[in-house]
Amino acid sequence: MSLTKQEIIKVIEEVISESKINFGSPAWSKGYAAGVKASKALFLKGEKQSTKGLKAYIEKATENQPDPSWRSGYEFAFQLRFSAQLSEPVPDGQLPYANTRGRPYPGLFGWKG
Repeated sequence: MSLTKQEIIKVIEEVISESKINFGSPAWSKGYAAGVKASKALFLKGEKQSTKGLKAYIEKATENQPDPSWRSGYEFAFQLRFSAQLSEPVPDGQLPYANTRGRPYPGLFGWKG
């Protein structure tokens, strides 16, 4: 089955219209601003943050917010600040040049090739 450009656009528009999250709305912006402030304060503490701890912190902070757009903005701010902990790691086979043989670099550690 081949999809035409018109069918793809129609599907994308349906997904956007059915989404409960309104990116760019005032609620999303307010949630993002609150998330930036909270994530910066947490970052400046200097404590090591775990993935589980960060997710629990976000869940606790957003549990009283009924607006999914606000929660999405808040979570996005944390995703940007703590991307190493909250992102899914790229599998080794997907890393650029993961399985290729590299050329030795002359001059590295005094080695002359």
